[in-house]
This record gives sequence, structure tokens and C-alpha cells, in this order.
Amino acid sequence: MESLDLNAFRRFFPTIGSFVIDKKAHRAFADENFHRILDMPYREEWTETELSAIIAEITYVPCLSMNNTYRRKSGAEEKWLRLFMEDREDGVSGFLQDVSEQITNREQSSDMMRNKFLARVQDYINECREPAYMATLHIIAKHNMGTEGERAIADATEALLGFASDDILMGVKTYKAVWVFIKNKTPALAKELINRMMLAAESKSRTGVRITLKTGYCEYPEQGVSADELLVKADFAAYEAVNSKDSRTKRFNQGRFEITRKDFAEISCFNKIIDENLLVYHFQPVVSARDGEIVAYEALMRSTDGSLSPGDIIRIAENQNRLYDIERLTFSNVMKFLSCNRELFKDRKVLINSITSSVLSEKDFESLADSYGELFGNTVWEITEQTKPTDRVLETIKERAQRVGCEIAIDDYGSGYANTNNLLKIFPNVVKIDAELIRDIDSNNHKQHFVSGIIYFCTVNGIRVLAEGVETAKELAWVIKAGIDYIQGYYTCRPQPVVVDNIDVKIKEEIIRTAAMA
Repeated sequence: MESLDLNAFRRFFPTIGSFVIDKKAHRAFADENFHRILDMPYREEWTETELSAIIAEITYVPCLSMNNTYRRKSGAEEKWLRLFMEDREDGVSGFLQDVSEQITNREQSSDMMRNKFLARVQDYINECREPAYMATLHIIAKHNMGTEGERAIADATEALLGFASDDILMGVKTYKAVWVFIKNKTPALAKELINRMMLAAESKSRTGVRITLKTGYCEYPEQGVSADELLVKADFAAYEAVNSKDSRTKRFNQGRFEITRKDFAEISCFNKIIDENLLVYHFQPVVSARDGEIVAYEALMRSTDGSLSPGDIIRIAENQNRLYDIERLTFSNVMKFLSCNRELFKDRKVLINSITSSVLSEKDFESLADSYGELFGNTVWEITEQTKPTDRVLETIKERAQRVGCEIAIDDYGSGYANTNNLLKIFPNVVKIDAELIRDIDSNNHKQHFVSGIIYFCTVNGIRVLAEGVETAKELAWVIKAGIDYIQGYYTCRPQPVVVDNIDVKIKEEIIRTAAMA
């Protein structure tokens, strides 16, 4: 029974929530404030695994200037949370506090930090014409992503910020990049200082986490006469350094800047989206071809501001060697959303796109399995046929799927490297027929013969078949009569930012009527 004092505490301090994890009973409890702070529906009881996963997610991105404080993003909203925990033999107890207002007042948000940094640089420019240097230092972490990796990155960033002085102005760009403005130094001393900063950050490498730095810089007043201009040019030079195979440090080059300005702006936008995890997911229903009921949802990636299309994000990630980041964020974000919204999904599956060329490391996968293991049974991993997976990758995916009880689907079947041999190697639970094959299938005899063959092969081998990209009533009627199991496309329902419970009743009735005549 809760005491009156504790109830009063919760009323008077709504920004503080409490929780308890009982390791012996494998149960966990959190009060109303805890749920409200995290924007989660209240539950009287959690499993130990569930609440531990929530705590792990909270501590993913630490604040650089406040101990036990972490950044949490939900869509476009950002919160700063302070976490206090006491670990005992029988469990864990702790408090969660929303300190977003305090962080804002301390000017720790990225926009305010940037503006403050630029103002200090501009003050110097307004008063002095002596040479100075603007640099952008990027932290590159080669590791199996997880808590250890994020903490090593935070340690490296703190090491860089420790160089701040009257002559060395520091600004935080992202949790993996900082700006530095160096004044009152000769060119040789400025370069030596940048090198020492890079070495100090790289010394924060640890077992399984290798930290390296890439730096770009420009010179004042030779290459820029305003703080904003210097910042853009230092960022561009750092962009060139990051993309260079043989150089750790790059000086700004105006000629290359003019040639690649558009690409630089696009990649800068991409890096912000990935570094700050500004990805959200829309959910498109998959419906039964028998009764029109929703049986699953495909999680489709979007950026929060829509600045880059999903295709652009994948294209740039491939060019920048960051497909692994997309894979890691997609699985982490979707599993987290599923965990926090179980009541919306009910017993329906969630389809998650997997990039076969960048499958998760064993350490990252184990981390996800520890956090969301029991929920993987509600997922289907989509393997695209646009790229040819190696036998080793296929075996890894199949072994992991069996381990956690999830299903496998071949996506875009018929569009790339699909053939009977590969299909038999994978032997998926579901085959998704590529949308291009479904388009105008009601009037294209060649497509009809090909798709009918796929449906027959899958049916006799116990594989369910899904028609992608159904956009018209005639396409819908044809695939239902051909014996398709599931339907996905704009005609039944477009991707939604929310999890819808039913498709349009008229479309549902149309499916039922057509199925009855098939």
C-alpha cells in the first residue's frame, strides 16, 4: 500500500518518477510520473526485461555536461532525463527526473550552443583582424554499437571540450562532432593543437571500440570574414576529410566547395538525421486476401522533417558507408516503438526491412535480443532481392530468426537476384511479389503467367504470398482470384504515421466479395 507521503510527493513533484525492478520475481513496477515523463501509457506491471530495455534506451545518448543525464528523442520532441539508480542483490530501484527545462536554461540544446558559440566567434571578428582558425572535429567510432560505444564517444567528446580556454573557443555540433575556434596562435601552433586534441580524443578508445578523428579547418580572415561563413567552410573541409582515404585533416578548398556544394548540403542533412536519430516510421497495413482484416504492418522509414526521401537516405548511406547505421537504427527504433505500443499492434506482425549487406553484428543483435527478445516473435524480417546476399549472411539471418522466433520474408521478389535456387536456400515464411510485377497485371498476360507460377510454387511449398503495390480495383481482383494470401498497397491503405486498426470498410467489403467468387 502506498503511503500518503509518497502520493503527496508524486503530486508535488510531477517531473520525478520512480521505478523498481524485482530480479527474483522477474517483475518491474513504475509509477504514473515515470510513464508520463516517457509519454507512455500507464501499466501496473512490467517484466524485468521490458523495463530494463527502457532504462537502457534512456541511457543511450549521455549529456556531456551533467552526470547521469541523457537525451531522449521521440519524433520531433527532445527531452533531457536524469536517472538515479541503486543496484541491490534482489533488484534495482531508482528515480527518473525530467530536467529538460534546466538543460534549456543552461543553454545545452544544440541550437543554443551553436548560436552561443557563433556569437563568441563573431565578437572576436568584430574586434580583431589577427589570423585565427575554425575547425570541425568529427569522431568516428568503429565498434559494435551499444552502450559501451556511446560512452566511448561521449568520453572522446569530453576530452575535446577539455581544451577550452580563452584562446580556444569550443562548440558542440553533435554528440560526435565539435567546433573549435583557435586564436592568438601561429599556424604551426594551431595545427599542433588540433593534432593534440585528436590524439586526446582517440585515447578514449577501449576494448571493442576504436575511436578515430577526422578534421577540417579554414583560416580567418583569408577564407572567411564572418562566423557563419567560417563554420560552413570548416564543416565542408571536415566532410572532405571524412570522405578521404589518405588524409585525416583537410584545409578548406574553395574550388572543390563550388563543385560539390550541393552534395555537401545533402550529406550534411543526412548526417544530422543519422547522428541525432531523426528517423520516424510510418506503418502500412498488410491485409488478408480472404476477409480484408489487417494481419501485419510494414515499418517504412521517414525523416522527421521530410528533408530527404527514404530512397535518398539509403543512397547516401551507401555512398557514405553508413548502411550499418541505418540497419542498427531501424531495428532499434522499430522494436522500441513496438515495445511501447503493444496495445496498438495487438497480435499483428511488424515487417522490418533488413539490409543484407549490413546485417547487425552479433554483439548488437544480442543487445537487441536481450532487450526485446520476446517481441521478436511479432516481427517479420524482410530480405530484399535487390542485392544478392551471401550464403553466410543467409545462414546468419536464418539462425537468428530461429533463435528469437521471428519470421522471414523475401521482399521485392522478381525484381533482382530472385531465382528458385535462392528461394530454396532461404525458404522464407513469406514471399512479397515486387510491385512492378503487380502493376497492370490484370491486362498483361506475361506478368499473369509469371506471377501465377510464383503463387503456385509457393503454395505447394507452404510459403505464403503477398502482392506488393496493389493500386487499382482490377489489380486487387486479379491477385485475389489468382490465390494470393496477403495484399499491400495504396488501394487498400497508404502508409500512416499512426497504427490504424482497420482499412476502409468499402475496400474490406470489396475484398470479401471478390474472395467469395474466387
